[in-house]
Amino acid sequence: MGSRLSMNGAHLGFARNIPLFRGLTDAEKDSLLKDGGIYAYPRRNTLFIQGDAISSLYVVCAGTVQLSRSTPDGREVTTDIRSAGDTVGEKEMFSSGSRHQVSAIAVDHVEAFKLPAERVRAVAGSNVVLSRNLLASIAQSATQREVEMEHRATMKSSQVISCYLQHLCVSRGFDPRGFTLPYKKSLIASRLGMELETFSRALPVLKENGIAVEGAHVAFRDFDAVDDHTCGLCSVNDFCRAHRKIREERKAEGDEHGPENHSCAVQRI
Repeated sequence: MGSRLSMNGAHLGFARNIPLFRGLTDAEKDSLLKDGGIYAYPRRNTLFIQGDAISSLYVVCAGTVQLSRSTPDGREVTTDIRSAGDTVGEKEMFSSGSRHQVSAIAVDHVEAFKLPAERVRAVAGSNVVLSRNLLASIAQSATQREVEMEHRATMKSSQVISCYLQHLCVSRGFDPRGFTLPYKKSLIASRLGMELETFSRALPVLKENGIAVEGAHVAFRDFDAVDDHTCGLCSVNDFCRAHRKIREERKAEGDEHGPENHSCAVQRI
């Protein structure tokens, strides 16, 4: 379940600047962090398992964490993928249940802060800033889920993948002219609720509509085509952070026809 590491300045500095702690004083941040510890999880090790008692809030400092559920017939369904800067367990920590509804699995080597759930709940009860940050995180996740449900009901597989890759590019600060997928296609397919075969069959269509995926390499070739194929069909297009950020940077660079000289970098919210 993970081995405890000696906390160093890099760990502390990273944790102080995660979105969850935005707006807190250094003293308030350190008061929370001193009650926790930094743990390492080798690839495929679990942070917790579906059905475990909820005891901690996790802050991912390095690596990638897969959140998944096991179905009665033994299938693994990915519900989310978390990376450095993200928290794990915040929604369940404030639910009416006392046990995890998902498992958290290290996709690669993961280092994460474990903060006692009771301590976080207690501080959130008296600290308006922390409680607002937690609510914002939970609300953002819920909104994302609603949009994804709409997309799965109204869009083709290639369009769902196109939307996901745009969000991935922006949230990770990747260069749309070319970047490497941070995890396997099978994990992305599971995250999007489709079989790997369906994912693979959609890639030629995706290429015809502005995004080329060759092996693990992704390149945005034509954002106008992406708009026509995907973004123009989304009900929240005008409010989409990824869509807005990419188009703002394209306009700033004077590039209306392609991704040259364009970066997807954006601050997480």
